[in-house]
Amino acid sequence: SDVCSSDLEPLFTFDLYEDFMRISRKYNRDHDDMNALQETCDLIKLLPEAHKATLEILLKHLHQVSLQAEDNKMTPSNLGVVFGPTLFRQRRNNAKTIGTKTKGKSTFANFKVRTLW
Repeated sequence: SDVCSSDLEPLFTFDLYEDFMRISRKYNRDHDDMNALQETCDLIKLLPEAHKATLEILLKHLHQVSLQAEDNKMTPSNLGVVFGPTLFRQRRNNAKTIGTKTKGKSTFANFKVRTLW
């Protein structure tokens, strides 16, 4: 039952959640790809090794999926909507903000699929 638990650490860890969302908000405001990319890479370096290895494989795969968007309709934006809320989560006990930042999560996932691979 632990595999389905929302208490499990997401790929982008609970501790770095606010930092990743800060970059997302800043990117939405400024649309500065290079700065957001650098800040994102700096944060990714702080992830546990297993998370980084998984992220590398996942982003390569999602990039390949997005290259077929004309046929499968899975644009980086659509992939962000699907994967963002799973990859970026706050701890369960932070009830007042759960569900309020879906746009930032999907925007950030979209940015990653477009720029990191």
